[in-house]
Amino acid sequence: MSGMPGGILLFLPIYHPLHDIFNIHTENCVLILFIVFFLLIWCADRHPEGALQSRPVGGKCKHERPSIEIFLHLIPHYLLYWWMASFGHPEREVSVGLHEQTGPCDQKEYIRTAFGMDLPRRKYFCPTDYDEGYFDFHCTPGGAPPPNYYQWYTICGVPFANRAEYASMLTAICVLAAVVFYQMHCRSGPEVRGDKTTPNVQTPKTKKVKRQ
Repeated sequence: MSGMPGGILLFLPIYHPLHDIFNIHTENCVLILFIVFFLLIWCADRHPEGALQSRPVGGKCKHERPSIEIFLHLIPHYLLYWWMASFGHPEREVSVGLHEQTGPCDQKEYIRTAFGMDLPRRKYFCPTDYDEGYFDFHCTPGGAPPPNYYQWYTICGVPFANRAEYASMLTAICVLAAVVFYQMHCRSGPEVRGDKTTPNVQTPKTKKVKRQ
């Protein structure tokens, strides 16, 4: 009886601030809530209290050289994406280079799918009718798009439609990655090296009893 009211109470602190204040889509709020409870349940299941642990641990993260190198790669990797979503300005970006070739908007071509179907698509990029919302041509002279049959041209970044949505999802992804990699590298079982196993927990020794 208390399952649904309890779930609603746990959902409200995430849904209403993100959805009502920052206009973040409902599916993103649900995904964030799923990530939170997935991590709580998964971490507790790996190391249950008062029961036989499926992943024996020593209680501390062993700062060995391979682990440090991995963390030094993972931390800047995820922080870079989070920083770009939280503080970056895509509207200041200008890309001059090789892009999809422009051409007539009504010219089609067919592609063969893995199931043997022929699906139509535009053969060229139509600079006057496209649904890519992350760039336009406002930074070009007069805001003019490139002419037909060009591959080398300039595109301009546009502002985030909702920066809070990008930042919240990247935060959820970073938290998910941090917990998963921490569990893998610091809270897992014995490390196997060749034919030897370095256990994290000590097993009690059994005494041999001599037969009379």
